[in-house]
Amino acid sequence: MHPFTEYEDKELEAVKVEVVSSVSERTSRPEFGEGTTFPFSGTTIDQMVQLIPQEPRRHRAVIIVTAGAAAASVFIGSASKVANGQGMKLTAPINSSVPFVSESQSAVYAISDKVAPSTVSVWDERYQ
Repeated sequence: MHPFTEYEDKELEAVKVEVVSSVSERTSRPEFGEGTTFPFSGTTIDQMVQLIPQEPRRHRAVIIVTAGAAAASVFIGSASKVANGQGMKLTAPINSSVPFVSESQSAVYAISDKVAPSTVSVWDERYQ
């Protein structure tokens, strides 16, 4: 005998569900946000910059790499990785942008690939 056979022909009573929203749900958005932009010349004079500091209250940070007349790449990651030309490589196509979202608490650094000019913009959102 199938365990649900006895219910096949019976109409079940509807269960009332009430949706309740709480104050914490309505206020769970980050309280602070700030933006900054770092231009890179795409030459050997480019230095590593700190895009965002370590922040335990970070909600997220949006990092956008923008290229001009030539595709441009930027390496992002920890200071030790980026200083050695490692890290994650973000490449923006000609006259375009590429976004990256970080939801970690760690500091993020960047340096250009020293081939083409680029701009890195950051929007950092934090809780109080």
